[in-house]
Amino acid sequence: MSIADDAEKRYVIDVPAGARFLAIRTGSGAGDLDLYVKADSAPTKGRNGVSDAKSRVAGNAEHVLISNPKAGRYHVLLHAYDAVKGASVVAVVR
Repeated sequence: MSIADDAEKRYVIDVPAGARFLAIRTGSGAGDLDLYVKADSAPTKGRNGVSDAKSRVAGNAEHVLISNPKAGRYHVLLHAYDAVKGASVVAVVR
């Protein structure tokens, strides 16, 4: 996956009832991105952004774990702090 400098990529994940966790992680490639997740509506980025979970470490190895997520649609926002190239994103619901 590639994201231009200061651009965004968005995804949605449907979580079924009874799920024990929702895990989302990014990695590989080059650049710096931040990961934001919110149930039912789109998250907003930044230090004061609105999200249920976020990961804003240096680089593009981000990870979010939501235990016992409620059933429904989760919105994922990836924001490229610096342009990202060759990165991966993986979501697991169990």
